[in-house]
Amino acid sequence: MIDSLKTALGRVFFPDSESGREGRIARHWKKAIDCHQRGKYLESELEFGRAVSIAEEYGEDSLQLAQHLDRLADFYHSVGKYADAEELFGRVLAIRESTQGPTDPDLAPALNNLALLNYTQGKYDEGEVLYRRLLPLLEGHLGEHHREVAICLENYAALLRKLKRDDEAGELSARASAIRRALRG
Repeated sequence: MIDSLKTALGRVFFPDSESGREGRIARHWKKAIDCHQRGKYLESELEFGRAVSIAEEYGEDSLQLAQHLDRLADFYHSVGKYADAEELFGRVLAIRESTQGPTDPDLAPALNNLALLNYTQGKYDEGEVLYRRLLPLLEGHLGEHHREVAICLENYAALLRKLKRDDEAGELSARASAIRRALRG
């Protein structure tokens, strides 16, 4: 009885304490991951959804919510629910853009996730738009010779090959190879 009273009071007086919001979210994520690992995808999805529902208490433009939406979108992508993943990745990008601005380096994961999802779905033109935003963002923040830039160049090149733009893809691949050689040094 006392433990449940402590938990209830923790939610009221300390909403972000272990017994409050973050604790509740963490418990649902843990259950979701456990269910996912055991192949119980429907149960996993329900637990992920519960975690996100609690995270929505932070507010629709909160970075905490964006973090949890991103995790749920990753789950949807992994189980082939592309439309759901795309919607959530789009929300994550919109939240980050509104709170951090259109050129903040923290937009990179959201842009990358959407670009990869578009590639997976064969939406190459949409993916290219995202890579055109992502690449300069990474280069500006990490420098032109960073490992993450090489990965982005390789992914972008793969997309361009799907669009039958082999010359451009070859240029990006060559840049990526040069970066990797320089890093191996």
